[in-house]
Amino acid sequence: MPDATFIPAKDSSDKGYDRFTVALTTPAPSLTSLGSRRGLLIDRSNGDTAQPMAPTTHATSTRRLVVLLAVLWAAAALLVWPAHAQTQSHLDSAHFRVFFDGDPTPARRVLEVSEELYASIARSYPLEVSEPIRTWLVASTEEAEALMDAPIRDWARGYAFPLERRIVIVNPTGVGRMEELDRITRHEVAHICLGVLIGDHVTDIPLWFHEGFAMYVSEPWTMRHRWTVLGNAIFRATIPLDAMTEGFPAEQDRAQLAYAESFSAVRLLVNGYSFSQLKTLLERLRRGEEFEQAFTTTFGVTTAMYAIDWHETATDGMEWLALIGGVLALGSFFTPFLVLGYWRRRRARRARMDEWAAEEAKPDAFFR
Repeated sequence: MPDATFIPAKDSSDKGYDRFTVALTTPAPSLTSLGSRRGLLIDRSNGDTAQPMAPTTHATSTRRLVVLLAVLWAAAALLVWPAHAQTQSHLDSAHFRVFFDGDPTPARRVLEVSEELYASIARSYPLEVSEPIRTWLVASTEEAEALMDAPIRDWARGYAFPLERRIVIVNPTGVGRMEELDRITRHEVAHICLGVLIGDHVTDIPLWFHEGFAMYVSEPWTMRHRWTVLGNAIFRATIPLDAMTEGFPAEQDRAQLAYAESFSAVRLLVNGYSFSQLKTLLERLRRGEEFEQAFTTTFGVTTAMYAIDWHETATDGMEWLALIGGVLALGSFFTPFLVLGYWRRRRARRARMDEWAAEEAKPDAFFR
């Protein structure tokens, strides 16, 4: 299951000092040095205070002593800071930089997987970055929380900041950890690439589209995804697309369903319409069009209409279950009839969607 993922940048009007921003703007930050670095910046900004009165001899001596101590303290801090920074190593590739501690093997893997996915996406979409995309590989959720200065979900292992081109990954442990690291890396890099494609408007699109796109370009659609959606559809427990515009459920099981549904929804956009239309949508979003307007112009249906079509298509899996059960129980004799019935239902649904699109295109009589 993908991990809680992209996080919009903080409002620039926020007067508080963002520890994550501090870490990300330093050349090679160490998680253990964030506090001292923050203090150094604050102390420097408050170092000079104008005095309206001429100082006495005693005051002058005191001030000189304070200044001397401040200079010595600052020099010591500057000597200590590089030592802290050097405790965290980094590796570079053409488009990525990975910060890590300890064994470099996972960091090399992150670089390799990141470049592979970047190249894969760049073959279909125009990608161009002016500086390396930075990834912080940490050992625990506590370190991730300290780095981002924000609480995170216990089950989350990866976070992406598309506007800042930053990624934070909690290094997996246990059996299959390298495969899990590959999956997390691909997913988070996909979020960053979407940010590169759309630009500053990336935080304005629905979360289901953001997550669905990341999954579509980073992993294959499998039976696990299908069964996740299907199992909940059987019990009428699916999540409407419009309920996944701003956020996903906090519970892991429901969040897993939200990811699978988002994947399914974006996958249908490509398979049910066309890949070129998806590229057109991204280009319109990059130009600053609102998502609803760009979506309707590109696909000829509103997101509300599409949600109906997607839900009916996603629950077709129940019909396939019946089909498989019927084939196993009655033999292959009925297979052509069952397939024909399914095809006719799909054709009727598509005709209904075309009718909706035609109605949307007609001018309202009130405005004639």
